[in-house]
Amino acid sequence: MATIFVSVTEAKRQLSKLINLVLAGEEVIITRYKKPVAKLIPYVEKPE
Repeated sequence: MATIFVSVTEAKRQLSKLINLVLAGEEVIITRYKKPVAKLIPYVEKPE
């Protein structure tokens, strides 16, 4: 599993691709001015 760093601007352009990467097990970190600000993770529904 690789960690992928993308800027906010790039994430806006390629959101569908990034979501597919996350679903395939990749870790995606979104950066602003080269500093990490968010992490895309798959949604996991909690059992009730």
